[in-house]
Amino acid sequence: PRGNFLPPPAMPSITSTSRAVAIAAASTTNLVHALPPSRDLLNRSLFDQGSDAYAALQSALQTNANERNIKTGPGNAFHNHNAAHMISIFRCGGSVADIQAVLDADGGANSGAASITKPGNIEPPVAVGLVITQENWDKHLGDGVGLYGLGAEHNFDAYRQFYRAEIARTSADDTVRMYFPRLIKGMLGDFFHALIELGYYFESGEAAILPNALAWLSTSYVELPEPPEKVPKMEDTPLAALQAVSRNQEAFPTANMSNGSSGYIHDMETLLGEEFLASVYHFDVVIPADRTQELLWQIQEAARESFAAGGYKDFYTLHSVTGARAVWAIMNGIKWDTEVERDMLSTLWKGVLLTHIARNNCIVDSCDASQKASQLLQWTEILPWTIATENAHIVKAIFTFADSFNRTRDLRYWEVAMSTMQTREKGVALEGIGVGSFIDEYMQKYARVD
Repeated sequence: PRGNFLPPPAMPSITSTSRAVAIAAASTTNLVHALPPSRDLLNRSLFDQGSDAYAALQSALQTNANERNIKTGPGNAFHNHNAAHMISIFRCGGSVADIQAVLDADGGANSGAASITKPGNIEPPVAVGLVITQENWDKHLGDGVGLYGLGAEHNFDAYRQFYRAEIARTSADDTVRMYFPRLIKGMLGDFFHALIELGYYFESGEAAILPNALAWLSTSYVELPEPPEKVPKMEDTPLAALQAVSRNQEAFPTANMSNGSSGYIHDMETLLGEEFLASVYHFDVVIPADRTQELLWQIQEAARESFAAGGYKDFYTLHSVTGARAVWAIMNGIKWDTEVERDMLSTLWKGVLLTHIARNNCIVDSCDASQKASQLLQWTEILPWTIATENAHIVKAIFTFADSFNRTRDLRYWEVAMSTMQTREKGVALEGIGVGSFIDEYMQKYARVD
């Protein structure tokens, strides 16, 4: 069923280290198609269901969900970003041709994979003999794929069939509520991608995405280790914690920023090892039960500043931005118990924190906008540029910044969107794309043989 949405929440003021952000989502002019204001069918005035673009989006999303695999490229090390890419384009005002072009390319332009793979290379899902049932569904989570997510496609179709059956037996909302809480602690596997896919189910309401997203979360599941001894958490904002950790650069190893995805995973695993784990978790934060929505926006703010601190070009801190947005969509898509929300935020924050440190722990300063609105490029310039760019990650990031500005009127989101665009226009590539020098080691470690 479509349209499983709650109203955008009336958000409290969010206190950062330097200012309070006023949330004014209900009274602002929409820059992008916003989430529907009710649990009814998608609001026609916002989503324009009768448009050719919306019909093209529905058709393309269903084709992608039913006929494409979640992974692509050498060793299936790259990801299918089609759903998130097309939804972001539509939400930014894209046309039928814009949406169809993504599906026609089949991920060839995603993740810098165009130089390695060919259009049409995302094959239908891998089918194996495993049958997932209510009795064994949590016995095969991750199935040894590790933080890298290599092999996550292996049991994908088995899990997808299971979740499709569960949705038919109960409902979409009930299936999410029944299974997602168990998946939260492992939702960071495969570079946030499964989490992001679930977020875009809630961004779009397209039913075909849901079983795929839950299946991906199941097959890429990997829990982060806990420190051997309890480490006190910071009673401060996520942004303050990020600023504090960025002033402790000597405490953590230096990364090779251009060593691709295998280098990033290698650096993450180093931080999660015995030598550094307690030092990392010293910057974990308390998640008060009565402030989950406030903390959600604060983590999004911290993820934004992590990306900005790296010069608007780091491939992995960008995933922190879109991963945090995904949790926003999930938390506000249906009603959750407070403890489930706290679990989401706790896991998300660990991912944002670890990624920031792994990407050389760049110094994070003030999060205030340095320019006035009159000095910024107009959204009428930024959004068409965003639609036209072929990089799915940039499209998702700028859509996230645009919609976040639309809801908060925080000029910093606008400024970061503009800076992201201008950085790309200068010819600066996203840093860290590619498989990197450890890929053979990981391929051997996680090789799957039927």
